[in-house]
Amino acid sequence: MNLLIIDDDPSDKKDNFKEVLETIPSFTEVVYLTNNTAEEIKPHLSRAGFIILDWMFPNGKPSGEETLALIREMGYKGPILIYSKMFGDFAPHLGSPRSGKAQAYHWLTDGTNTLINIILQVMVDKEVRLIEAASLEAFPYYENFPSMARFFYYPSFSMKGPLKDENELASQKVVLASTEWEFDGSFNIKPKGPMGKVILDIERVAPTDVSVLILGDTGTGKELVAKLLHYHHQNTRNKYEFLGLNCAAFHPNTLNVELFGSLPGAFTGGLEKAGIFEQVTQDPKASPGGGTVFLDEIGELLPSAQSSLLRVLQENYVLRMGHDLRKVKGTGDYINPLTKEPINRHLFGKIPLNFRLISATNAKLYEMVKKRTFRSDLIYRIQTKVIHLPSLKSRDRQDFNLLFQFFHERANKKHKRAVPLDHNNGRLGQVSDEFVKILWSHFQWWGNVRELEQLVEGMIASSDPTRKTPLDFNDIPAAHFKLQEILAEVGSDFQSDLETKQGGRNHTLQY
Repeated sequence: MNLLIIDDDPSDKKDNFKEVLETIPSFTEVVYLTNNTAEEIKPHLSRAGFIILDWMFPNGKPSGEETLALIREMGYKGPILIYSKMFGDFAPHLGSPRSGKAQAYHWLTDGTNTLINIILQVMVDKEVRLIEAASLEAFPYYENFPSMARFFYYPSFSMKGPLKDENELASQKVVLASTEWEFDGSFNIKPKGPMGKVILDIERVAPTDVSVLILGDTGTGKELVAKLLHYHHQNTRNKYEFLGLNCAAFHPNTLNVELFGSLPGAFTGGLEKAGIFEQVTQDPKASPGGGTVFLDEIGELLPSAQSSLLRVLQENYVLRMGHDLRKVKGTGDYINPLTKEPINRHLFGKIPLNFRLISATNAKLYEMVKKRTFRSDLIYRIQTKVIHLPSLKSRDRQDFNLLFQFFHERANKKHKRAVPLDHNNGRLGQVSDEFVKILWSHFQWWGNVRELEQLVEGMIASSDPTRKTPLDFNDIPAAHFKLQEILAEVGSDFQSDLETKQGGRNHTLQY
């Protein structure tokens, strides 16, 4: 589909629109119209997936308001964005194209990033998707995993020659599926959209040892990206452990033990335990001499834990809870007076570390800094590189189709089912194609990729083992519709709050 620009002088905005075309793969071409008459506009409406309309036109030409009404009168139902540097009352013209008086979606003053974000927000609007889905050709059909393989990104994909054992193992466990990049055998990545940029970021950052902060909504695959960084064939730490910890899943005292370790006497019932940074450290003096620590939901750390983490990152050593530098001195092991068990004396002092930190959150850390609930000096330490993960509804529709079929195939194999997808000439058939379009256009996907995975697996697992007909609208559980209604009322934060109660180290969603 085309991005149609109606502007009598678009020259000062062309760089902005060029970046939009590069960022949003749904658009195949930008078409510029400097004449806003009906005769000029009408031939382009059938291929326009999105219209950006200037509001101020020279005397003698229809005004922006008249042009907007004209486009709607000609039957165009897609999204229109009023683009103007002039301040004014646009409220009567904003909203959904299906509502009575509201004709357009948004207006803005200037700025490419703002423009891209607004376009993405408009494009995931349910009504926009319904309109677009009705005009789409059938989605591609993938017979099996090998037919999807050109869209699979592994941590060892670009390695020439025999793969190392650890990378072969990682490839089996960790894979990112996206149509926004394609492996063509040339070992070059040419990103086509937000997920393509994520893959390009992984390729560039994985061989380094910098701290990475992954930002994204719940269920977008933050831990998956962390694993792709760790197991990447050019990451020298990939032969060591990868350990993940959900900071939102523990009581603060328990979290401190998990992070920094403890010693007998630190608190009632306290035992000798190594924290996560110690556990991935093999040789503090080697380069590298340890693995990767992944801290999910790092925004949930209390100020005291933030201070301790900052010291760990600055000094590369940890002091366990209950540490006592006096006990470091002396010879032989320290004997625990309660259990009579020996404890190495050096554990009471500064324990050297060797690790890489990858963090993730869906919290707004900068807002937390303003509220003084998160340390600004800690942000500088954890975000040497920031990777942004798009929500599922912001990803290209071809990605949605690929992920649906990937989870469909995997669920069939896992649960020993043979639920088919109907298809014809390399495209999905009517039943399966309409079903995928219903899923893509009707739901907001607050839980993102994880929600899609669980929905598809649930439908496959609950199907009759002898079933030979494709999934359709009637297979969607009633509970899923009810949950959608609840989430539409309370917002996506509800999903995140639930996850904080579901426990410790989590198993990554891999797709």
